[in-house]
Amino acid sequence: MAKEPKQLRLADRRQLIIEAAIPINGQRGYYGFSIKSLAVACALTVPGVLHHFGSKEAILMAVLDYRERREFEAVWQGLPFRDAVELEKYGLAEFKRLMHETVAHSSQHPEILRLGSMLRIESLYPGHPAYTFFRDRNRRALRTFTHMLNGKVEDPRIAAAAVMALMLGLEALWLGNPEMIDFVAQWDHGIEKILPSIT
Repeated sequence: MAKEPKQLRLADRRQLIIEAAIPINGQRGYYGFSIKSLAVACALTVPGVLHHFGSKEAILMAVLDYRERREFEAVWQGLPFRDAVELEKYGLAEFKRLMHETVAHSSQHPEILRLGSMLRIESLYPGHPAYTFFRDRNRRALRTFTHMLNGKVEDPRIAAAAVMALMLGLEALWLGNPEMIDFVAQWDHGIEKILPSIT
């Protein structure tokens, strides 16, 4: 049997490390997880993990990049428009549909959602290695939502901030109380309060 190419094996090993790091970071945060605990989860040595990423911070950024790519591929990649500016010509119902699909996808992947919520809170501290990542991500999201809502509501910037606040608040509430909160249903109810349908 032909041997698997070395490059592919290395890529698979990197993927194994990233996927093992997701629940660890989601449960303990960046400051609470160690390379040793990650190595144990991957059945590797500490030098073996560091061979692939070099540092704890590099692992964190690889995990965040993986999370971003998964969300993009699951929700945004197949959309019939190229960017948020182009979405301006679509109606409010299309915006709500897109947001509903985003929330529904997140509800199927609580470990990924927990990872983002944990690291987002940690990164409010300016010395956190993901501080710039989340600051820039939030700014991009606000700009994107504002573009999406341009021409649909009286003040797109205020509405965009309210949409983000609803999403992030429900994420945290649901992760802490999954047996009491229907994430998707609460989202659908809340978005109608912020962006009521025009009849």
